[in-house]
Order: sequence, then C-alpha cells, then structure tokens
Amino acid sequence: MKIATTTRRLRNLMVGSISIASMLIAISSPASAAPGEESTPHLERAQGGIVQSIDRAAEAYNGGNHLTAWRGLDNNGIYMSINNGNIIRVSATDGTYAPPWVVAYRTGWLVFHTGTDGQIFAAGVLPDGSTNGWLAVPGIRTNPVQGVAATAINGNEIFLVHRGVSDGRIYGNFFINGAWSNPQIVGDAGTQTLDSPGITFNSANQRIYVTHRGLDGRVYLTWQEYGSGTWSGWRDLGGNIQGQPVIAALASGSMQLAVLGTDNRVWLAETDSRGEPVVSWVQESATQYSRSAPFLAYNAAHTLIFLLMTTLPYYQVTYKQSHN
Repeated sequence: MKIATTTRRLRNLMVGSISIASMLIAISSPASAAPGEESTPHLERAQGGIVQSIDRAAEAYNGGNHLTAWRGLDNNGIYMSINNGNIIRVSATDGTYAPPWVVAYRTGWLVFHTGTDGQIFAAGVLPDGSTNGWLAVPGIRTNPVQGVAATAINGNEIFLVHRGVSDGRIYGNFFINGAWSNPQIVGDAGTQTLDSPGITFNSANQRIYVTHRGLDGRVYLTWQEYGSGTWSGWRDLGGNIQGQPVIAALASGSMQLAVLGTDNRVWLAETDSRGEPVVSWVQESATQYSRSAPFLAYNAAHTLIFLLMTTLPYYQVTYKQSHN
C-alpha cells in the first residue's frame, strides 16, 4: 500500500467491526478513538489498482516486505500481492468460500485458506513471489465458509487454530520443523464457538492468546503459557458481534482486539499483556461500514498495529493504523 502518513511509514494491514449493547466493560462514545488510531482509512492497492474483496483481506509484514492476500470478487479465488506489486495466485483452481490468513514465517510467509470441501491448505511464499503450492494441512477440516487463524511463535514455529467441522470446538496445531502436530483442544473441552477463532502470540510474556465468539455472541479470551500445554479459563469480554474476533499483540505486551458488530461497524478494545481490559470498546473512528469481520496486522518490529476492513457497498479493502 502507498504510505500516506509518517506513522504508517513501516507499513500496512487490514480489517474489523462490532455493535456493543451488552459489554461487561463500559462502552466509550462511538466518536472516541482507540489509542494511536488514525482517523481516516487508506485504500489498499495492488498492481496499480484498488484491492477489492468479497470478504476481509489479510496481511503480514516480514523485514522490509509485506504480503496482502484476499478472496477475489469472483467469490472463489485467493489473490496476493507483495509490496503492492503485481497480483499473483498460487493456483488458478484454489476454490474457496472463506477469507485467507497470512502469517510471517522465516524469510517469507505462510498463507492459509479453506477449500470448498472444508480442507485447510497452506502455501509458503517468498519475497520474489515463488511458492511451493497449496499443501493440505493433514487431518484438519473446518466449515467450508469459515477461515482459520495462525500466529508465529518466536520466529520459527506456527500455531494454527480452527473451528471443528462437526462439534464446533476450537482446535490448535503446532507447525514445528516443517511438520504439523496432532490437534489439541483450545480452552476447556466443552467450549463451542459460532465462527473462526482469532489468535496472537505475545512475546512480552510468551503467551498464546485465542479469542472466539461464544454461542451467546459475546467475545471470549483464553491463553496458554508457551510450552505448558495448559489453557486458562475463558475470560468474558462481552459484546454482541458477528464473525471472527481478531487480536494482535505489540512487543510491549499491549494487545488490541477488533470485531464486527451487529451494526456492521468495527469496534476496538485494548488489554494489557495478561488480557486484562485497559480501554473499553470504542467504535472505529471513521465509522465505516464493513461487509465482513476485520483483520489486525502489525509492522515487523511489532510496534504498530494496523486495521484492515472491506467497505460496504464497494468491496474496497482499506487499512489504517489502529494502535501503537
């Protein structure tokens, strides 16, 4: 994307929205802005044009490069661009009904998407655009209309979460040394979710945080000390949302959540490194209508978080800094 502000100098990402009638934490005025939030979103661009998506877009920054991935207006293809350059595809037959996810990994990225049969696929992409193609993540399926979420852990591992296709539970898999682990249940065994979960790794305290939309439409948060294998209980953060709640952590430990409300607007909240609420839910300051749940990304140093959204009614992907 073209850098429009000095605070945006290091770069770029996307997504979000939520209606908040029943928060456990007090709701600030919709006119308020989250700490470090830009007032005006910028248009995401690729190959000289505006990126348009039927769903949310995803993005990750690695070193001096960033990769943006989105589901096209053809409704079933995954498209990508590196540094706002040419539009590329891993395959011309990568059919999907769900949005992709991108995570920085080693010198490039891993891009995930859900096939039309619910099979989850991953593709490695390098800064020159070369790729190893879509490879099935073994033994993992989800609802064909739902995506996944993933986070990098200390630069050399990945933790992927998804909603179980038959039981609605949340499952996670580690990717270590080129191999996928067996799935583990995230949170307690009885927890079910309506949509894809969100995830981030907080390097300040070495915790993996997972968010989900409960059967009551509220936002819940759990965490695991990296390496412990044990999850905390679910913390109720309130809300009345649609879709996937996403979360991102800064190097300082501060975390931001973004959700799509039942009013089709994006709402933001902030917690400390322990997941304790710091800033109550506030409406995204541009009060832009979004056609899908948002995406949160951060710069390579994890000192800035960016919000990606897809506008109603024009399918345009926008980004802006949302937290520092």
